[in-house]
Parts: sequence; structure tokens; C-alpha cells
Amino acid sequence: MHHENTKRNPVPFHRREAAIERFSMLAGLRSMVVPVFDTAPTDRFAEVTIKNIAAATGLVARRPLNT
Repeated sequence: MHHENTKRNPVPFHRREAAIERFSMLAGLRSMVVPVFDTAPTDRFAEVTIKNIAAATGLVARRPLNT
């Protein structure tokens, strides 16, 4: 499949998640992978993304100090 000039990632989410988890383990880091789904362009992108992460993880108030 030709993915040139597309914002879609040709690698399935579950494979990207596995790669991140493997890298984190080898690097001795903790990680949490949350899918961020493609949405229509909006000025509220950050707000929508943060709400998505909170809903997926049960965690709220994501800030630079705790992410």
C-alpha cells in the first residue's frame, strides 16, 4: 500500500504499542501507551486529547510534572 504524503500510520497500533513497550523495558523506563484517534481539525485538539487519555487511563490532571 502506498502511504506517501498521508498522515495515516501504516504500522498498526498494536505493533507500535509493542515496540514502545519493548523499548521502554530495555531502557529501564516505565511507559503507558494510550491510543490517540484521528479527529477532525479543531482548535480544541489538546483538550480532546487530554480528555481521551483521562478516559482511557482513569487518570486526570495530566501535567508536565506527572507525564
